[in-house]
Amino acid sequence: MLGFSNADFDINEFYPSEWDYVALGDYHIHKKLTANCAYSGSTDYTSSNFWEEISTPKGYYLFDTDSKQLEFITLNPTRMAIDLPAIQAEGLTAQEVINKLQANASWQAGSMPIVRQTVLGLHPSVRTALSSEVIREIKAKSLHYQLNLLPTKADTTNKSNNNFEALSLEIEWMNYATIYAFSPKVRKEDAIQLGKQLLEESRDVTEQN
Repeated sequence: MLGFSNADFDINEFYPSEWDYVALGDYHIHKKLTANCAYSGSTDYTSSNFWEEISTPKGYYLFDTDSKQLEFITLNPTRMAIDLPAIQAEGLTAQEVINKLQANASWQAGSMPIVRQTVLGLHPSVRTALSSEVIREIKAKSLHYQLNLLPTKADTTNKSNNNFEALSLEIEWMNYATIYAFSPKVRKEDAIQLGKQLLEESRDVTEQN
C-alpha cells in the first residue's frame, strides 16, 4: 500500500474523478485528499510510534454514493493515550521533580492509559535520588508509563520529535536503573555508576575496532 509520506505518490495520477470513491490505506492518520478520496487512518493506536497520532481523532470515512459526500466518523480508541507536558527539571530537587510527576499523573483512576512523560535538564545526582517507589505507583495506574529522563534541554515544541525516542544507551540505562528496585544489599548509586562505566568501556572498545 502507498503511504501518505511517499514523495513519489501523486493522487492525480490515479484519476480519482473517474471513480465513485477511492480508499487509501497504510497511513494511520486520517487525511482527505480530494472530494472522494481519503485515507481513513486507523481506528486505534496501532503504529510503532503512535505518539504522532494522538493529536488527531480516530475513526473512519463514510462515503454516500448518492450525494457524493465524504464524512469522517469519530471513534473513541479502546486505549487512552496521554502525552504529558514535559517537566523542566533544571534547578529542581528530587522531591520537586517527584511532586511534578505526581501532579501530572492526574488521570482518572482505573482508566489505565498509555502515558509518556518527559523530564528535561535532569541533573545526574537528582536522577539517582528520585523515589523509585513513587514512580512504580504511577506505573501501576497505567497500562504503560514511558518515562524519558533527559539530562539536557530538548525541543518540546514538536511532540513527534525523534530526539525523545533516540535516547543513548547511557540514558536508557539511567532511566531503567532509576526506577528499578535493587536488593537492599546493593546501593543504587553504585549500581548506576557501574552500569555507566561498563557502557563507556564497551563504547571505547567499539571505537577502537
